[in-house]
Amino acid sequence: MPGVVAMVAIAQGQAVKAGDLLITLEAMKIETAISVPKEATISEIAAKTGQPIDAKKLLVVLD
Repeated sequence: MPGVVAMVAIAQGQAVKAGDLLITLEAMKIETAISVPKEATISEIAAKTGQPIDAKKLLVVLD
């Protein structure tokens, strides 16, 4: 479903643990939290707050 990036909660190079919040998306006035599935480091953030997205948009690259 298309939506908008409501919040980016991480920074490039940041170490994250399983369950940490990455990004919050908003679609049809419903916010959805995207969390990290496993321990990793953020190598790239492709999404910006306020940016429209669709289902195939790359949001974050994890190492």
